[in-house]
Amino acid sequence: MKNENTIGTLAFFDSFAGLIPCKVIEIKDDFGMNEKYAGKTSGCKIQAKITARRGAYLPGEIIESTALHIIPRNNISRRKYGARIIGGYSWKS
Repeated sequence: MKNENTIGTLAFFDSFAGLIPCKVIEIKDDFGMNEKYAGKTSGCKIQAKITARRGAYLPGEIIESTALHIIPRNNISRRKYGARIIGGYSWKS
């Protein structure tokens, strides 16, 4: 079952430095999809505020990325040697 996430959701930004904790502050549908798909595709842009220091990322920094790289925290499963994305999720503006 898909879980729809909105503004204010705690998430992780998937970067070269690993998973960076963040909080979603804005969801934009840049591709002008119709209302049925708006904000639910991997093509939507998400702005998030970094909440912890990891590598070159500092708390309070604002980043913008596609929905593919912003993963809700409850959709991450920690394993002994890494993390895994579990279940389906979508973003609703």
